[in-house]
Amino acid sequence: MNFLSSPLRGPATKPQELTDLAKKYTHPTGPDHVVISHYEPFMSGLTPLEPGPFASVVDRDVYKDLRDYQIERFRGRQTSSIFDRSKKLTYHRIYH
Repeated sequence: MNFLSSPLRGPATKPQELTDLAKKYTHPTGPDHVVISHYEPFMSGLTPLEPGPFASVVDRDVYKDLRDYQIERFRGRQTSSIFDRSKKLTYHRIYH
């Protein structure tokens, strides 16, 4: 799923939907995760990001916000650098 095509979440009127990674790893909440709190389906923040070209300045700014969020959350790395070839998250590379 492309994060740029995810509509911003409006008022909660239906059950929460989660991306596949959010189902597996959860959808973090709280002040440190505001960047991903506005998208539906709810995101894990783990999806590797693909840089442009972007369809609009808004898409570029969303990418930058999510990139900065990942770099802060994962100690200076984007998730694209912490996924191995089998696409399984290797937490030991981040936390150990």
